Amino acid sequence: MRDEWRPGDPERIGPSRVLPLRPALVAGLAAPGCRAVYAVTFGLDGEALAAADGNGQVYLRDVASGGLTGALADPGSRGVNGVAFAPAGDLLAAADGNGWTYLWKMS
Repeated sequence: MRDEWRPGDPERIGPSRVLPLRPALVAGLAAPGCRAVYAVTFGLDGEALAAADGNGQVYLRDVASGGLTGALADPGSRGVNGVAFAPAGDLLAAADGNGWTYLWKMS
């Protein structure tokens, strides 16, 4: 490995180089009584956000306002590990720590 950079080489990103990204925090959305957030997903229209937590809850939020639009619970869950909207946006799937997957009809 060379110690020098030459034109055409990929740029080095490491402790001595600052990443070019400058993201701005838009919102911090806390889930009521949440132990930990394990997964988040946006709806395909970009207007909905689902966040899954360690208490077995899935919280639905409106992206524009940040407002809570609903909360879904997995019965007897040890925590929701994953969440995803179906391609049509009409179903929401959540997987929990007990090995179960739950489906909710969104319309």
